[in-house]
Amino acid sequence: MGLPPETEYRAFDIDTRLAALVARFLRLSGRGGLAAAWDLLSPPPEEALGADLALLWKTLPLLEQQERGAGLKLLRGLPARWWIVSFPARSLGGREKGMREHYDRLARDLARLLRRPLRRLDLPNETFYILAPAE
Repeated sequence: MGLPPETEYRAFDIDTRLAALVARFLRLSGRGGLAAAWDLLSPPPEEALGADLALLWKTLPLLEQQERGAGLKLLRGLPARWWIVSFPARSLGGREKGMREHYDRLARDLARLLRRPLRRLDLPNETFYILAPAE
């Protein structure tokens, strides 16, 4: 990512095996940080708080399927200066089914409720939203 070597990474995933793999990578690469398992529907661990940047890629749609309003709840409970969230633009079968428009409304609603400026970046299969620090 072009960040200074002293940058600390904190990675979380519900899959304990994936978290262990990322922890091993961090250790072997000499990068500071940690990787641990975390169910995003539960309160964040202390280590997840106070980040400069939180990356939530294709995560919010999954949370919303499990619990309506879970995305907003997560973002409100996960203080970070910047958030980058992404949403799929196509189905797993590769079809466009109005997903960009649907998720654009969701992202804009989140930004409005959180009072954060929002920027959008479209890629062929995914849309990224950058939520800047509150004004």
